[in-house]
Amino acid sequence: MNKIVYLATLTFLSCNVFQSNYDHNKLNKLTFTVESKFDELPEMMNQIESYIEKIDSTGLTDSFKIKFQTLLMEKAERESKYPNEIYIEAIKDDWQRQRYFENKYTNKLRYSPKKDSISIINYVTNEFEFGLKLNRDNCTYTIEVDNEKRKVIHGYNCYFVKLTEFSGDQEFIDMMGSTVYEMWVTTKINIPIYLVLKNDCKIEENFFPLETKMYQSKSKNNYHIYMIKEIK
Repeated sequence: MNKIVYLATLTFLSCNVFQSNYDHNKLNKLTFTVESKFDELPEMMNQIESYIEKIDSTGLTDSFKIKFQTLLMEKAERESKYPNEIYIEAIKDDWQRQRYFENKYTNKLRYSPKKDSISIINYVTNEFEFGLKLNRDNCTYTIEVDNEKRKVIHGYNCYFVKLTEFSGDQEFIDMMGSTVYEMWVTTKINIPIYLVLKNDCKIEENFFPLETKMYQSKSKNNYHIYMIKEIK
């Protein structure tokens, strides 16, 4: 049952991990918009239910299934209705990330390159809540680079990268597939890509995405698009 609680938590929270040894490159703040599309939500819910049934030996009640479907539908409606933005800001030697989601701010997530760790800062009181050391070595990924495909975004001449990530519970990967990021990236901005994307692997390549489409390989019509809005 613990896996069900974990899966339900992932439905509402977005965990982010980071990579150290980057310079701020004189940028102070970036703003990204996030657009979510769920064109095949019923199919995705059926996949998730099948996964839960496999890991839950006690079986699921119909009321639980109905409630789970309702929560996913409500989440999809909220994400399409309200403004959805990500703010990335330089704080001395650290980077800070905050999201504006469903007409409210999330807590601040601060990354420290020296300690290779993250801290959670309460957005109301601005006080430290908890911190943790990063652990990002339990997954693999592949990268396809196409320097011939070009797109100018916010004045940057970007090229195309497709990053495919294999991480997490194997049964979940078998059901939903790998996590795919189709990105337009630049090497002119030296900021960790994890500040934008929900990303589990430790990515060594030095690029930063200004536009990204993220989806599971077996659910391509349910996706998120992250697009740069403002750079200061």
